[in-house]
Amino acid sequence: MPATPPTADTTAPAAPDCRVVELRQYTLHPGQRDTLIELFDREFVDSQEALGIRVLGQFRDLDDADRFVWLRGFADMAARGDALPAFYGGPVWAEHRSAANATMVDSDDVLLLRPAEDGAALPAQARGDGPAQGLLRALVLHLKGPADDELLALCRGAVCNEARMQGPGTSPSLRPTTLPTCRCARASRCWSAWRCSTTSPPVRLGRATWTLACSTGWPARPRPCVWRPRRAPPFAPDTHLNTAMTIPSTPQDFDFFIGHWKVSHRRLKERLLGCEDWESFEGRCRMWPLMNGLGNIDDNVLELPTGPYRAVSMRTFDPATCQWAIWWVDGRNPHRLDPPVVGGFANGVGEFQCDDELRGQPVRVRYRWTDTATPTPRWQQAFSADGGQTWETNWVMDFERLPQPI
Repeated sequence: MPATPPTADTTAPAAPDCRVVELRQYTLHPGQRDTLIELFDREFVDSQEALGIRVLGQFRDLDDADRFVWLRGFADMAARGDALPAFYGGPVWAEHRSAANATMVDSDDVLLLRPAEDGAALPAQARGDGPAQGLLRALVLHLKGPADDELLALCRGAVCNEARMQGPGTSPSLRPTTLPTCRCARASRCWSAWRCSTTSPPVRLGRATWTLACSTGWPARPRPCVWRPRRAPPFAPDTHLNTAMTIPSTPQDFDFFIGHWKVSHRRLKERLLGCEDWESFEGRCRMWPLMNGLGNIDDNVLELPTGPYRAVSMRTFDPATCQWAIWWVDGRNPHRLDPPVVGGFANGVGEFQCDDELRGQPVRVRYRWTDTATPTPRWQQAFSADGGQTWETNWVMDFERLPQPI
């Protein structure tokens, strides 16, 4: 049986407009994007469309060489429920999944979207076969609560009009819907605006968009994201386009951490030596904001078996780049300041990285924050000796909020 059915059998049948859309953003191992693109184009487009799945577009993230973005649509949730098991249980995925997964660090960044209003569903047009043209620009605003009719009307008017004033293209909207049938869908609420443009460099949404976002209760300044299509998209540049993207970092990212905490530490005794021996100890932490929210500091007591010591984390936020820098100061060597890790939050996960040295050899350092919306957030540190292709976690802190300081 051939890996991909013959072309005559893979022409996607006529289908209703796509009322369910997945936005999928994959983080790849360095240098693997072209490998995945070639495999995806060859094996995973026609095989999905033969099952009624609409592959709406594949894109290169212009700001991240190791990010692959693609969109697929379904007539409705019932069609999605039938098509996905057929594809992932079929022969094409069985034959090529190992090669695809080998290119990926993370494939769980998925938003499941539906139209914000009647008539805004994506048209189920045929894919283009020519070279990619233009840019797709997305703006996603994560909301504090469900979007009511008044907020949607404001978005449709002010934000979409702002985008149209920048040049050819349109900006309709979608909202995600959190559904238990999609295990990897991010549980969030957002409103999104999209535009497809043939201009280069890409047009930018102006300050009016930021002003609107701040005035209507959004918690953050939106950071637009630009993707260059891998192949001709299934929509013309002036076609109404509906989909979504990621939330940027903001000065409020670490507000969840303000206060007093009990800390349970697990730390690898040796780093990047194949060690599997961990030590566990307790600690406590107090964090407070600085500089009107543009910075914060936490004071830590670490109760090592060999005796306690103190350490401090210092964080500052740069509004120009929407990124955080984080320094760690060890009280046992207070005049040494390690290089800061730099990064931010996306979809509730904070990731921060830098280059450093260990035993005279270059290493990549990564901090990661998870579970920040719960009373028990987690921080992890990992090192990589191969430029980020593989990581070894060497320190885990589990935090438990204390009602009163100790």
